[in-house]
Amino acid sequence: VPAAGVIYAPSDRWSLGLAFQPGRTVRQTRRLRNIFVEDLAFEGEVTTEGDIQLPAALGMGIAYTNGYRWVAALDAERSFWSDTKEGRFNTLDVAAGFLYRTGQEDPLVRTRRIELTGGVHYRSLYFATASNEQISEVGLSLGLGVYTKNRSGRFRYTIEFGRRGDAAKHGVSERYILQMFSFTGWAR
Repeated sequence: VPAAGVIYAPSDRWSLGLAFQPGRTVRQTRRLRNIFVEDLAFEGEVTTEGDIQLPAALGMGIAYTNGYRWVAALDAERSFWSDTKEGRFNTLDVAAGFLYRTGQEDPLVRTRRIELTGGVHYRSLYFATASNEQISEVGLSLGLGVYTKNRSGRFRYTIEFGRRGDAAKHGVSERYILQMFSFTGWAR
């Protein structure tokens, strides 16, 4: 889906951003195959097609940095899901976070660097509910990134704690823990 945005930096420390994504309909084709059926023309493959309506969205953000060590940011996005189907809710996502780096300022990462991250978010969900009450989610995340010497790789670990829904309003709620691991690097 195409989107457009603009960033304005009134100083070396502040950045402001605005983004817009128009609503769009996307055609989806799904093919399900059973690899255990020899004759794929007979009950081995099921194809379905349908249109998926994606909402228009408007986002904005602000970031502050004191140079190399600290970055803090706040952003918000409003998506207009109620225009895509009856009963859906418009959504709001709000997030705030920070990044702290150790080591010396070095864009090529020739020395070891550690990055600590943290953030909080609030998100409302778009889908219709039996109680006609919108479901929301709140979360807190913490992360650690370790860069190896000479740009050879980076390890990142993030853990997020959150809560979604309200049993009194929606009949169900959940608390969750989400962990993410990643390693990127060059094979030599």
